[in-house]
Amino acid sequence: MYLYLAIGRGSLNLLNRVNDLLSIKNELAQDSIDSLIPLMYLHTGNIQAAVEVTSFLHSEIQCFDYTAQLIFSRYKFADEESQNQLRNYVTGCRQYCTGNLIWR
Repeated sequence: MYLYLAIGRGSLNLLNRVNDLLSIKNELAQDSIDSLIPLMYLHTGNIQAAVEVTSFLHSEIQCFDYTAQLIFSRYKFADEESQNQLRNYVTGCRQYCTGNLIWR
């Protein structure tokens, strides 16, 4: 069950960070500091450190893929219906993330 939740958490992290990156111009134009990049800049005083959220995205993608493989490995002997549900869940989470990026 933990792995199932980790995939969901990873998806939400990716969705939020991609949104932070892609909406930064609009947020700065509105003097908004509600996303990660302006908050990191305020905390560190270094815009490069704030922009390095992209390395976080890369790490989160690797974690997502690794967790997906753990799930598939752990349930490789489960019945076919359960395996299909797990695959559909992981695929759906991936599609939410890529859909968010493509939509923008």
